Amino acid sequence: MRLRLGVLALGAVLTSTILAGCATPAPSPTPSPTRAALVYALPVGDAGGACAGVGLDKATLTGDPSDPKVVWLATPSGRRDVLFPPGFTARFTPRLEVLNGNGDVVAREGTVVTGGCVTGTGAQGPLLILSQ
Repeated sequence: MRLRLGVLALGAVLTSTILAGCATPAPSPTPSPTRAALVYALPVGDAGGACAGVGLDKATLTGDPSDPKVVWLATPSGRRDVLFPPGFTARFTPRLEVLNGNGDVVAREGTVVTGGCVTGTGAQGPLLILSQ
């Protein structure tokens, strides 16, 4: 008889525990922390106060984290390497974002670039862009 009462008591405890679990709302899933985007240094340049400006037609910002230059312009005539003011960086979240020295997003993949400053001696040399 004592064993039977013990089994009944255990059954009552298990039943009440199961019912209590059903009555309690299930906890909402906790979002997993997002992985911080890697920040990439960009090639830098300085117009030195003077700018031999050049206009661009249909040039858009693009990039790839596995490319040594990270960011460049896609133009109808092909790729055009670019330079940035000191402190500019890029990240991919997953699309390209260019950040200024304060960490503010100043351009994204697909941003149309209409001009820049020619650096070096050749007109086809890298352009200093996003100097605003």
